[in-house]
Amino acid sequence: MRFTLRLMVLLVVVVAMVGGSSALAQKNMLGLPDDVASEKQIHDLYREFTEAWNRHDPAALSRMWGADGDHVEPDGRVAKGREAVAALFKAEHETVFKKTALTLTIDSVWLITTDVALADGNYEIDGIVAPDGTAIPKRTGRLTSVLLREHGKWGIAASRLMIPAPLPYKKN
Repeated sequence: MRFTLRLMVLLVVVVAMVGGSSALAQKNMLGLPDDVASEKQIHDLYREFTEAWNRHDPAALSRMWGADGDHVEPDGRVAKGREAVAALFKAEHETVFKKTALTLTIDSVWLITTDVALADGNYEIDGIVAPDGTAIPKRTGRLTSVLLREHGKWGIAASRLMIPAPLPYKKN
């Protein structure tokens, strides 16, 4: 009887310790210094992206992609690999995006692992001009990107842009 009581007390203490440390770990997940530093680096990457866009520097933009990363435009056009991303940005910034201004906001960064993250945000591009010279209204949309940290530096592995559209089966 005494042995059973001691065993039960020991089990309760062990469960409390394990449960307590697990709860502590979950509580601290959102504020771990490495996570905070990674999130800041990702926000800095997108700040640099916005600056490069507004300088109309396609080479600087494409350097933010991994060598085999890709980018999908809202119309479904795909650029696969850093060189194709550079070519896409170059073609756009020599024509329709030549005088644009980008505003980009990252709403959330989810650190899936220490070296993989998912970023979601919003963008606005103003100053778009059609090939015939007609001004196009400001474009607003959403972006989702998968980022990888390679050699201590975050880069874009996959970028997806979309322009929200009303759905015929939903009320606005």
